[in-house]
Amino acid sequence: MVVSIAIPHREPNGRPQRQSRTKEEQTTMSVAMDQPHRKGSRVPEHEWRCELFGRMILDRSWGFDDQGRRLKYGPAELYDAGNRFKREYQAWQRAKASRRAWANENRPAPRSFDEERSIQIANEAIARYGKTVEVFASQPARVFEAATNVILEDQPEDWSPGHTTIESTYDALWALAEYYAR
Repeated sequence: MVVSIAIPHREPNGRPQRQSRTKEEQTTMSVAMDQPHRKGSRVPEHEWRCELFGRMILDRSWGFDDQGRRLKYGPAELYDAGNRFKREYQAWQRAKASRRAWANENRPAPRSFDEERSIQIANEAIARYGKTVEVFASQPARVFEAATNVILEDQPEDWSPGHTTIESTYDALWALAEYYAR
């Protein structure tokens, strides 16, 4: 026979029990939690709002047609494509910077295994970004321009792009989602 002893000031797992909040504390906390930026995980797409293209996807219902049916590439695929493009661009920037540093070093040819591996990773990042940018070769120039201005640049929240930029951003995200889906 197992006897369960519960100590009133402890949770069942043994951790100290929190004191109950007063009515005033509960009201104060509810006011704070009603603010959209503090809802946290209660709003599943809250992290999308930190990127301009994420806000555009959510606010303009990209990925759905006029009847609300999901298109071939829905909001998640468009957001993931934009994020992946941004990560590839950042890796490309790091790789280009590291290659410049290696080019300026006056060192003998034999390098350590770590240096060789770093050079290989940098070359792969440069090649991967180069292939991704080829996606925009068949698109109008405004699509690549929108991709760099909206997806890659950190624009302030009050920045409102023009109608053409918005359309071009959608085209860029769609082309990237199509490329990454292959």
